[in-house]
Amino acid sequence: MTPLISKWHRELELFSAVKPLIILEGNVLDMCRYPVEGSIPEDKLVPLPEYLHGYLTDNGYSQVVFYSNLVGFMNPYEKQTLVGFAKNNGCEVKSGAIPAEFKGNSQQTAPNIIRRAMSQTNAATAVVMELASHYIITPERMDQHDVNSFNLLMQSAMSAATVRTPMGKRQNLLILLVQKLNDLPAWFYLNNPLCKTILLEAPDREERKRLISGSAWPTFFDSTVYRTDMPYYEQHPEELAQLREKFVGLTEGLTFTELDAMRRLSKREQTPIRDLCSIVDLYKYGIKENPWQNLSMESLRTAKQDFEKRIKGQDAALERTLDVVKRAVTGMNGLSSSSTAKPKGVLFYAGPTGVG
Repeated sequence: MTPLISKWHRELELFSAVKPLIILEGNVLDMCRYPVEGSIPEDKLVPLPEYLHGYLTDNGYSQVVFYSNLVGFMNPYEKQTLVGFAKNNGCEVKSGAIPAEFKGNSQQTAPNIIRRAMSQTNAATAVVMELASHYIITPERMDQHDVNSFNLLMQSAMSAATVRTPMGKRQNLLILLVQKLNDLPAWFYLNNPLCKTILLEAPDREERKRLISGSAWPTFFDSTVYRTDMPYYEQHPEELAQLREKFVGLTEGLTFTELDAMRRLSKREQTPIRDLCSIVDLYKYGIKENPWQNLSMESLRTAKQDFEKRIKGQDAALERTLDVVKRAVTGMNGLSSSSTAKPKGVLFYAGPTGVG
């Protein structure tokens, strides 16, 4: 299957080579599908920090570290890297991390360590600051320590723009992850020639379709259910394609994290393949009684006689109503349509008062 590379990944690839400061904004708490061959298996869903670690490592950065104002500097994916980073930038690893406050006057605050890391030339270094918009209360309530810290980050970007690592082709790189760009001070990124803002959106239709059609497809179902149901769909590929299209439409705007939760929920509930789309409603709204599911085939067979006991005449309206009800109960009310917001059926009764 041809790799489907998201727009933000392509922009990261393009601008990380020419901009020392990258701000990733938006859907930064989501899992991501790594789209290319490298240190992470292709099509595997991973948290964004792990994705970035794989991407940066694959692109020649020998020291990749992550900063959180709760923990300090860390690298849960390659712990030995942290030792080299500490030695290279005059700090110390304690209990698997480099403790560092975001604000303060010490040379061991995070912005000062980052400034040293961005100006050194011993190793190609990338620092990823997680949830950077949480380091201050709001841009309107910044104190002098906040301003000084962001000024140091700006100086870090300026330093990274003027030095080259031993590899010669890679500059040191500072990446900030934020949910909302305006949680950062505007002067930090507006009209800043060193900075590039990249928006991470929820997966689009093609990305969701790739997930449901790729190697993850069998993992949406209990193994016994999959072995039992899949032979039918292998013989009726058009029905499988319609089912996937409907699922893709129903999941518009949802994240990969939510899609993965649905995958696990479907497997846990031992959902048949034909009922996959019901998992979307279960995930969104919880357990709801569905009166359509309570209608048995026996009640459909006797529906005409039951209707005629209560309705006199109106044969044409009765036939049309029964037709709509049967298609709704059997799931034949527009599965092939790309629209997922269609009602079970539409009936319009017209006539003067008293005719039923």
